[in-house]
Amino acid sequence: MVNHNDTCCFIGHSKFYDDEAQIKRWILECVHKAIEDGFKHFMCGGGMGFDMLAAQIIVDLKKSGHKISLELALPYRGEYKPPPKRYLFSIIEANADKVSYVKEYYTKNCYIERNKYMVDKSALVVVYCREYWGGTHNIIEYAKELERVIYAL
Repeated sequence: MVNHNDTCCFIGHSKFYDDEAQIKRWILECVHKAIEDGFKHFMCGGGMGFDMLAAQIIVDLKKSGHKISLELALPYRGEYKPPPKRYLFSIIEANADKVSYVKEYYTKNCYIERNKYMVDKSALVVVYCREYWGGTHNIIEYAKELERVIYAL
């Protein structure tokens, strides 16, 4: 059973506004600090961009011997992944310890509900946000309302 007190989730944009290598280093620093602070369960939303980069880092750390787990929290079953990203997603999905579906099918709010699902179950939220409007910004405000610890880039 997963305890939300040792759970960290990642939420961010599907496109990068900064250098991807820099973002990757920042995620790695956040994950190492989280592990030092006792976090063992990591949740990613399965989206392209920030979500997949964070999930790939967790998979790599698991393979190198870290005793951590990865949960993919997907908005709905059968979410379409474009061909260039499908292969990466399939590798990450195969290495996830758990795959959760917030909805059985697409709804207009399924991405918002997926993000709330992750924040509700996490004590730490790692966020990549460069637009101060929209879904990523709104979920930061939601995490603040719930008094979650937030690491933001």
